[in-house]
Amino acid sequence: MVIQSPSLPAGSITGDQASLSLDYIADPVTALLALDHLVPDALVVPTDVVGVSTAALVSGVRQWSGVPVVVALGQDVTAITVAAEAVAAGCHGLLSVPLTTTEIAARIRDVLGVQVHSRARGVLAVPGLQVDLDAMRVLAPGGREVTLSSLQFACLVRLLRAAPAFLSTAELADELGLLGANADERTRRVVHRLRRRLIESGCTADLLENVRGQGYRVAA
Repeated sequence: MVIQSPSLPAGSITGDQASLSLDYIADPVTALLALDHLVPDALVVPTDVVGVSTAALVSGVRQWSGVPVVVALGQDVTAITVAAEAVAAGCHGLLSVPLTTTEIAARIRDVLGVQVHSRARGVLAVPGLQVDLDAMRVLAPGGREVTLSSLQFACLVRLLRAAPAFLSTAELADELGLLGANADERTRRVVHRLRRRLIESGCTADLLENVRGQGYRVAA
């Protein structure tokens, strides 16, 4: 999700749009309201965002939702000072405009990949699915690669590590860093989208099981 600004207008990020889904949001308030239903992998906030302090926005997002925040240094004269304040507030990285999808995707992988690789590396597998943690690749039946967002990948890894046991929705939300009053609902959306991507890639519909009223697990 990208908040627009004078230095970062809608459509200004170049590169392969198929590799990274971009949602341009007109203003900070709309972005905050959209965090719940869009469940983005990250929020890109420019230093010249209009109507709010960048540092205050970073701090608020971290406390409310847990979505990683990447700050984009604009062309404004105060960009360096604002960026330093954003770092102090806990942003997850800095990029300079003009931006490309490759740069943003790499920064998101760095942020979420640290969590994914925090345990032993290697390959996780169940019948019909293989996950290479080092390459961050998911292979479906027949060796078909499954394209997942970083958040979906992290969700799958955590469920695989827990298999055959289940993770409660609250536990999974905590593992993924989804915080706030709507954390459970946002977690359900992540799992729903993950399941849909796996099925579209040839995995069986029951690979991800919903343990009614309790949580989710991978059928081992």
